[in-house]
Amino acid sequence: MQTGSIAHGLKAHPKRQHIIYPVGTMIVVQNITTKHQDFLVGHSNTISCLDVSRSGGLIASGQVTHMGFKVTRREK
Repeated sequence: MQTGSIAHGLKAHPKRQHIIYPVGTMIVVQNITTKHQDFLVGHSNTISCLDVSRSGGLIASGQVTHMGFKVTRREK
């Protein structure tokens, strides 16, 4: 069952200038002061997990998949 929320889905960037959170199939990176938002796209289904590296240089995310489907890894 989809509840529309992800446990620990709201992340603060280590430099404390941005917050990062998922919305459906995209990730939002929002500047705390200016409210400017950048959108990271690439998922084909609802994002189910999100994390940010300690340095803030990497964002990892995963999506909902269905039993029997192979999950593939993409790098940009």
